[in-house]
Amino acid sequence: MDSVAQVQAYFATDSVAVFVLPDQKWARRVSGVWGNELANRYPDRAHAVLNRNRNGGFQVSVRAPLNNKAGADELCRQFSGGGRKAAAGIDNLRAEYIDNFISAFQAKYS
Repeated sequence: MDSVAQVQAYFATDSVAVFVLPDQKWARRVSGVWGNELANRYPDRAHAVLNRNRNGGFQVSVRAPLNNKAGADELCRQFSGGGRKAAAGIDNLRAEYIDNFISAFQAKYS
């Protein structure tokens, strides 16, 4: 967790933040915990944590704002993912779709 605390947001506004973790074992182990910690620390902001996967894309973990636990499932379904309204994910977001994901993420929670 000390290592992840050093990771800067890849993209952030008052309503959303996206973090891309390095391709390291520790990052895969802490991504869910980190997403939950961010949600608790910033309850008005939605969070997405991306980890590299074996397919060359990204595994994405999305947390809706704690003060508006809705829409994470709908957002992730747009990119062949799924989950619950408050927390959802995408198993394989291709790298070329990161900007599209961020645009949809921002539109959902802004």
